[in-house]
Amino acid sequence: MGSYTNSKKLKKPNDDDKIWKYMDFTKFVSMLHYKSLYFSRVDTLKDPYEASIASYFVENTDIPEHALKKLPELLEQKRRQKLFVNCWHINASESAALWKVYMKSDEGIAIQTTVSKLVTVLEASNNDLPFDLASVNYDPSKLINITTKPNGEPVKTLNFAEALFIKRPCFQYENELRVIVRNSKHKSRGFNWVDLDINSLIESICVNPEASTWVVSLVRDLAKSYKIEGKVYKSKIY
Repeated sequence: MGSYTNSKKLKKPNDDDKIWKYMDFTKFVSMLHYKSLYFSRVDTLKDPYEASIASYFVENTDIPEHALKKLPELLEQKRRQKLFVNCWHINASESAALWKVYMKSDEGIAIQTTVSKLVTVLEASNNDLPFDLASVNYDPSKLINITTKPNGEPVKTLNFAEALFIKRPCFQYENELRVIVRNSKHKSRGFNWVDLDINSLIESICVNPEASTWVVSLVRDLAKSYKIEGKVYKSKIY
């Protein structure tokens, strides 16, 4: 079974908060077929400062750019290669911005579930993987812990654990919920957490607002063939 570490130091969303995963059609089929969620290795993601203490220095200091580029490599590369992430968007409704950002075509879909259902499905799986889950904080200054010496002098230290759930303010539109897995066994760019109860996970499936009618019908038929009980509908955002 998956084990939820549930660190009290992290920013937790409410159990009944709605979360969304935007994906193209092929990834949707893969998720249903393999009963899986894909976890990307942190250091392969597009943002070079993912799970990195360097994000603090980018936003809060005048360190030269060439020095910043060396920071993740010198201090964090081996640690980041053992971290894998699965991301969701926290929102009471769908997001027009994320349809545009994450969809490669008009055949994309958005899976909607809740925080509690995601945790339950991961915990109930047959894979013995420890994971943590939290909302992303978009204030890199939170990477600094300030303590006080007995003489009252402040002491600043870097918080490596908090770095896993902190991104720069320019990504705030993502309003991200992040699941982190520490897995030193996987050497690839990512892995599928398989044998998940996808039917219990999915509350609804929203099809791209610009999709053709036949795409909606195909998604509906596919969901039915995999015994997905959640509602399938086309977005009316436009």
